[in-house]
Amino acid sequence: MDMEAYGIKTSAADLLRFLELSMDSSALSPELRAAIAATHQSHHRVGDTGQALGWESYAFPTSIDALQVGNSDEISHKHRKVERVQAAARPTAAVLLNKTGGTNGFCAYVLSVPAQRIGIVVLANKPFPRGERIDVAYQAMKALIQAKA
Repeated sequence: MDMEAYGIKTSAADLLRFLELSMDSSALSPELRAAIAATHQSHHRVGDTGQALGWESYAFPTSIDALQVGNSDEISHKHRKVERVQAAARPTAAVLLNKTGGTNGFCAYVLSVPAQRIGIVVLANKPFPRGERIDVAYQAMKALIQAKA
């Protein structure tokens, strides 16, 4: 009765909890901390975008242009050269993680900078264009960083 959408179904509260643990997993068991850390490590790269387990990653700071390109139809729907990221070459510095999605008229965008302890979730019950979701989250991230300074 509840058709799956090849993605994840969650509540806003659970998504925020996941994001919170993604930024600070210190209260979890060593096994769960390792599992969360593994989701942040890119295994493949297309241009400036690293592909981790579910997350796309970027060096932080990154530009709005890089996020727009990395989340564009041009990248997600066309063949691109993919580079394998060797474990030794995976960044240990700050990264920006993001994930966009949508189905059946709903849309989402999650942006996180774990080292800055900033996480933003954009949820809508109508299909806002991906670029607009990214713009809103990016501007909120910049404002939060400025407020923390």
